[in-house]
Amino acid sequence: QPLVALGIRLGMTMLPLVALTVFLFSLKRYPLGREKVAELRNVLQKLHEEKAREAEAKK
Repeated sequence: QPLVALGIRLGMTMLPLVALTVFLFSLKRYPLGREKVAELRNVLQKLHEEKAREAEAKK
């Protein structure tokens, strides 16, 4: 059973560390600055307004 305890301990520490490393790496590779977020919000807002107008026109 010592191997089971070791496996559980490794699973409790290594899996989150690997997941955190992957997350931080992907965050670094896909940077979202304030300007980019603001730009994306504007694009989404325009798309939503367009869809709302189309839905209203179909009524």
